[in-house]
Amino acid sequence: MQSSKKIKKGQLDFTPPYRFVDATQVTYSGAVIGLAEVAVAQTTILGGTFNSSDLMKIFFKVTKGATSAGVNMRIRVNTTNNLATATQIGILTLGAASTYGLVNRNINLFGGNAYNYNSASTLASDILLTNTAGTSFAYNTANDLYVFFTIQLGNALDSATFQFANITN
Repeated sequence: MQSSKKIKKGQLDFTPPYRFVDATQVTYSGAVIGLAEVAVAQTTILGGTFNSSDLMKIFFKVTKGATSAGVNMRIRVNTTNNLATATQIGILTLGAASTYGLVNRNINLFGGNAYNYNSASTLASDILLTNTAGTSFAYNTANDLYVFFTIQLGNALDSATFQFANITN
């Protein structure tokens, strides 16, 4: 008879553990942040967290009210803690009538690089993305990787609420 293993709330049985990047829900409005791209959450994946042959899954959710313009949600990565030079690996443009968006990136780590699974032929592997080109970037899993979750509002009347971001293998 197999033994059943109980998992405590908030804990999963693999490494790295399921991890919320930030559980604080914050509303950002155009009147407060303007129309620039703003990091609403960020995290550092410490070197050695992932193996060079792992699958990294990144999720980012935002809600918003129906507005007259869209809101862009982006995931960016960098080998330094610098948003300005970070590589965009996921974007979702929420239309005026949209009330939420979820950006999901499935990244295959292999041979010192990270490859997004989505491409023109496999768009369904990542949820609701408007870009269809797969993006690869150099990533030595022994080094730190900085991940930025950003929003960019379409007009000063818009607002968007950061719901969650998490990274798993």
